[in-house]
Amino acid sequence: QIDNALRGSDDGDLFLETRKSEILSYSDQKLQTAQVSTSNGFGFRVVCGELVGSAFSNRIDEVALNAAIDATSLVKDGYIGKRDVSPERTNQIRYDAIDPLGQAEIKTRIEVLQQIDAYIRGQDRRVSQVNINLTGIISAIDILRPDGEHYNDIRPLVQISIQVVMHEKGRTEIGTSASGGRFDLSQLLKAEVWQSHADEALRMATVNLTSVPAPAGETTVILEAGWPGVMVHEAVGHGLEGDAIFKNQSVYAGMVGEQVAAKGVTIIDDGTFQARRGS
Repeated sequence: QIDNALRGSDDGDLFLETRKSEILSYSDQKLQTAQVSTSNGFGFRVVCGELVGSAFSNRIDEVALNAAIDATSLVKDGYIGKRDVSPERTNQIRYDAIDPLGQAEIKTRIEVLQQIDAYIRGQDRRVSQVNINLTGIISAIDILRPDGEHYNDIRPLVQISIQVVMHEKGRTEIGTSASGGRFDLSQLLKAEVWQSHADEALRMATVNLTSVPAPAGETTVILEAGWPGVMVHEAVGHGLEGDAIFKNQSVYAGMVGEQVAAKGVTIIDDGTFQARRGS
């Protein structure tokens, strides 16, 4: 059915996903939210030259698929393309296909949240609020190609986020710290892990309490490795995306091999770190 629907196009595929997530939110020294959700759906894509037809549904059944095929067929409109071959299977496995919630019972997770809250409040009397979020997600991905190729992936993802609110002499400031990755949730529940984030959130809130307004005007800014990469992404990253280059809509189009930054500046976007979302 997919092969017939894509006949005459250059490319296309059927993308299916099933996703389960669990979120625990802890504040005011008690569990506020325990949210469990499951969702699934698909996306169907047809590529004809520079035209792309896409249709989506949160139901996976034949009726929804036929509706998606009918909707995307409009981009063909007599177009006769040359079928692209499926990509080679060259990817390396960067994370395990596991259920990230499987090794940490809900009771254990709640107990750790209570320990984090007590630990933070015991470090500084100025702490007025502690907010903690613990998230676990597992996604199952399947991609079906018109030539019969089938690609699949199991994607675990966990995260812990700690926010500390401090109050002193009429001033209130916030410090936050978070981390996560594609591994088992139990790794985030280790005392040495959550304590490091609790200490960092406390440190940030303390610094903010004693901070003063920054001077106005131009000044030199030094960026460390890590999150400041987001600034680079927003400044130049979108202009380097393949579709913008292909359509000649970017200032970087046609500049492969040419210098586009100051000498000494090298930027590498590497999504191959083990058990990471991409870095």
